[in-house]
Amino acid sequence: MRALVIRFADVEGPGILADLLRENGYSLSYHDAYKNIDLLPNAHLQYSLFLFMGGPQSVHDPELFKFFNPYRNLIQNAFSIGKKIIGICLGAQLIADSLGSKVKKGEKGQELGWGKVELLGNHPFFEGLDSRDITVFHFHGDTFDLPEGSDHLAQSDLYPSQMFAIDGRAIGIQFHIEITEMILKNWKSRFPELGPVLSESKSEELKEMQKFGYKILNNIIQYQNNANK
Repeated sequence: MRALVIRFADVEGPGILADLLRENGYSLSYHDAYKNIDLLPNAHLQYSLFLFMGGPQSVHDPELFKFFNPYRNLIQNAFSIGKKIIGICLGAQLIADSLGSKVKKGEKGQELGWGKVELLGNHPFFEGLDSRDITVFHFHGDTFDLPEGSDHLAQSDLYPSQMFAIDGRAIGIQFHIEITEMILKNWKSRFPELGPVLSESKSEELKEMQKFGYKILNNIIQYQNNANK
């Protein structure tokens, strides 16, 4: 199986998802959208899974409509033929936008740094977790309405739209559970606003997050794979 990872910034990457995808039988290819490289023709036919990562752009920025349009088309085409789609942060917003929901600037400001989310319901994605209240890493100022027909899977005190799934095939995760220590270091050097929230070592929070992040993300991949059998 082949997975395409779409990156919208050079400091964004799949983190622990890279190893998880390989462990579940995927080979990975990368498309760096921030380099303004055209997608392969009929890309939706070439891969089994599409992973859309985060980035500093805003989906609702009218000046970026043309930039995002090929990725909207990719999501719509892939979804229409039953391909698997995962979006994280900006990627989740892009999935929501592509499937007809509104993406907008968050009225309560940025959600930034370590914070709690509440996982909702007993979805198979959460199998093996000891708690439904987990500490994740937030890094976004935009939010979105849930796509029509989606399952609402997580919320925070600041913004309710934190995770959704449509038929288990298209999954959006607003928060970060995929990041590694190296990704955080790269973010800290690139984004000054993260300095205060990363000024103190949070190695224990990161290790704990990677444990349940591994479970959630592995559950998602296996669920999607089994659904396609």
